[in-house]
Amino acid sequence: MMMCDTITFLGPRCSYHHIAAQKFVGKMVFNNVPELVSVSSFEDVFRSVHSTNIGIIATNNTTTGNVSNHLSRVQNNYNLISYLQLKIHHTLLIHPDTALEKITKIIIHPQVELQCNMFLDTQPWLRQQTSSTSQGAEIITTNNLLDTATIGNLQIAEHYTLKHIDISVMNSIHNTTWFAVFSKKL
Repeated sequence: MMMCDTITFLGPRCSYHHIAAQKFVGKMVFNNVPELVSVSSFEDVFRSVHSTNIGIIATNNTTTGNVSNHLSRVQNNYNLISYLQLKIHHTLLIHPDTALEKITKIIIHPQVELQCNMFLDTQPWLRQQTSSTSQGAEIITTNNLLDTATIGNLQIAEHYTLKHIDISVMNSIHNTTWFAVFSKKL
């Protein structure tokens, strides 16, 4: 049985880091259910591991390679608990009151842009980068944007009540990301 009070992950709720944290909680047996804590940078994840128990960061993706350059930092300075493999499924998300033909702009995370660039290069949309897949959805919903799309997962669509367009947007259907789960060295 694992002792853990909190698991810190990068990005907001419904991000792929959040899904990886949920997956880790689901596969382990804990003395108590750990709290999932969202932070806004990789550095914040590393800092929190000194005051909490576990951190999770993406390290590698089958489509784009290294997600971050932090794997060696984890291996050299922390206790590597596990690797998690997460199948990535991106879908195009738009406001429920709009249509695909009205889209002129897309808000997109840089990693997702690389993983979907073959589809994106066929679109005339302006591209605006964002810090997470969830943030793009939040911007669309909060500002009621009818001309803007984002790319994310189905949890994001459900959480932000966005419509997902069932078209192929990913460069590869075999898109997988690995996450490192780590704690401070004892």
